[in-house]
Amino acid sequence: MKALKKNCRKKPKQLKKCPKCDLICHYKNLKRHIERKHTPKMMDITSSSHLDSKCIDPQNGVYMVHKSFHGASTSLHVQIQIWGEPHRVSCELNECQTNMELAWRSGLLSYKCVHLRSVSYCKTFLTSPSLTEESLKEMVKSKWFGQDKIKQCVNRQKLAQEENAPLSVESKIGVPPTKRFISVYEPNISYYSRLGRVMVSYDTKKNSWHCPCAKTQRSCTHKYIAKWHLFQIHPELFRKVRSTESAEEFQAAEMEESDEII
Repeated sequence: MKALKKNCRKKPKQLKKCPKCDLICHYKNLKRHIERKHTPKMMDITSSSHLDSKCIDPQNGVYMVHKSFHGASTSLHVQIQIWGEPHRVSCELNECQTNMELAWRSGLLSYKCVHLRSVSYCKTFLTSPSLTEESLKEMVKSKWFGQDKIKQCVNRQKLAQEENAPLSVESKIGVPPTKRFISVYEPNISYYSRLGRVMVSYDTKKNSWHCPCAKTQRSCTHKYIAKWHLFQIHPELFRKVRSTESAEEFQAAEMEESDEII
C-alpha cells in the first residue's frame, strides 16, 4: 500500500523562465510560448517572392542581400556556411540575429530570417576587380589622398588575398542612381563588421562618403579602398568633383607635415 502511494505522488513541475519576458511556465510549453509570442511571423519566401541577393564570397558563404522588399534600401551582408567546421549562419542586422539566436536556444533550429532564406534563390556571383597600385599612385598624384595611404591600402589588399576573401565588391541591389555601395573586406570582427565586411556608400549627388566605422568628414581604410575601387572602375565619377572630405584631409596632412618640419 505504501509503495502504491509512493508511486502515485505527483512529480514536481519542471518550470522555466522565458528569456524574453520572464514568464514562468512548464518547460514543455516554453518552446510553444516563444514561438507564439516572441518569434516574428515568417514571411513566405518563394522563387517568385524573395529579396534580391548576390554571392560575393563563395568560399566563406557571404552574400549581399537587399534589406527590404519595398523602396530603394541598402544591401546588407549575410553568411551561410554549412560545410566544414564550424558552421556559420548569420545576418549582420542586429534585430534578425537576436531573433534567430532566441529561436535556436528555444529549439527552433530551422528558423532563419528573411534575408538568409532569400539566399536559397541566389543565382548570381559578383567578382572583385583586381585593383592595381598604379591607380593608387594616380590618385595620390590627383591629390585624392596622401602618399602614406598607398601602403595602407596595399597591406589590406594582401590580408584579403591571404584569407581568400574579395577586397572590394560593388553592390547594385536596390541602389538608387545617385549612390554607389562598395562591400569592403575588414579583418577584425566588431559591431560594425560582424561578418568581416563593411558597406561603404558614396552619394554622387551630395558628393559625400559614409562608412559605419567612421564619422562623416572622417576617413578610414574602408573609404580609401572604396575610392580606389571606384577610381579604377568608374573614373568618370572623379573627373568633375572633389570630395570635401578628401580636400580637408589632404590639407590636414600638409599642416601636420609642416608642423613636423618646424
